Amino acid sequence: MGIPLFAISTQTILKKRQEMTTIKCKSSRLRLKKAKERAEKEQRLAQEKAEREKQIQQEKEEKGKKRITEERNERRQKAAEQKKLQRDQDKQDRQDKREKVKNY
Repeated sequence: MGIPLFAISTQTILKKRQEMTTIKCKSSRLRLKKAKERAEKEQRLAQEKAEREKQIQQEKEEKGKKRITEERNERRQKAAEQKKLQRDQDKQDRQDKREKVKNY
């Protein structure tokens, strides 16, 4: 009787050990899976952040270019207005001279 009990006890112990090993493996796999998911999430968030920063930088550059273009156009417009005023002034001066010559 002692030997069959010993065999049954040994099998029970081996089954328990196998169950514990299986549980540990599942637990390890679950921890690895969670760690992998966290790493993927962190990578995705970092990539999204980099994309947002790149987009912000591009918007800043576009605004800068737009501002420069607007300033250039304003300067050109002012220069054109100055030329027109100068031509009008020159025209008025010539007319004034003609009138003076006529009046003499």
